[in-house]
Amino acid sequence: MPLSYEEATITLWDDDRYRQLMLDSYLDINPVEAALRYKQSEEFAEIRRILSQKETNRLVLDLGAGNGVLSFALAECGYQVWALEPGDGAVTGRKAMERIQDSTGIRFEIIDGCGEKIPLQDECVDVVIARQVLHHAENLQKMCAEVYRVLKPRGLFLALREHVVFKDGDLEVFLSNHPMHRLTGQENAYPLRFYKNCIQAVGFSKLKTYAFWDTVLNYAPLRKREVKEMFARKISQKFHFFPLAFFPLATGARYILEIPGVSYLLSQVLNKIFKTPGTLYSFQAVK
Repeated sequence: MPLSYEEATITLWDDDRYRQLMLDSYLDINPVEAALRYKQSEEFAEIRRILSQKETNRLVLDLGAGNGVLSFALAECGYQVWALEPGDGAVTGRKAMERIQDSTGIRFEIIDGCGEKIPLQDECVDVVIARQVLHHAENLQKMCAEVYRVLKPRGLFLALREHVVFKDGDLEVFLSNHPMHRLTGQENAYPLRFYKNCIQAVGFSKLKTYAFWDTVLNYAPLRKREVKEMFARKISQKFHFFPLAFFPLATGARYILEIPGVSYLLSQVLNKIFKTPGTLYSFQAVK
């Protein structure tokens, strides 16, 4: 019999093989520790950077809020946050969020509901953030339509860390290797074009698609510095006349990756060849 998401999280946490994965996913048994760590992450810093581009982005709907780490981080930074979550678990749901609030004193509103039927009035929020949510949708276009409905005109939609498959057979490979899916049977992934079509079909414009190496939103918990180091190693391996000593990242010396456009071009090459089933992508769109 499949486990619930809450039960599966506890099971994987208790397995030494998956403990680091759960930490990297901010699925600690103690949600307060996860929330405090997420607040300091480069992933959240990038979310804040995006939101800061518009001063009106003050009321945020955290769609599928889970254990509330994003809701806490946003609320602690002064945003008004509504956390929408169907589960009531003490590790992965509403009770986890209540524990975070009780421990930290940071308040945000917890709403019982799901993305396909958001219990909010039309045009009431400035931003909707769905972190690792869209690939769980039973009807993705309906979920996107609900997001569009509750957003104010010119409101911002961020869909983060969505699993993408690229060809026939990828979904089966991805699900067979996903430890949570083996316990719950509830994971999923969609082709890139399907995500984009569902977002645009309901009326969103200015769609931006971020492939894996484009942004820390995807490749976290890797840090930007670690990615630069990895890029440097790849360049050194490809071009032997650029020894690793040429890339003294720790000293902050100038090196080839600081040449304008080099890191970008390398990331685009890696995105073209990095087609692992379930690769994470993120999306940004405007109502």
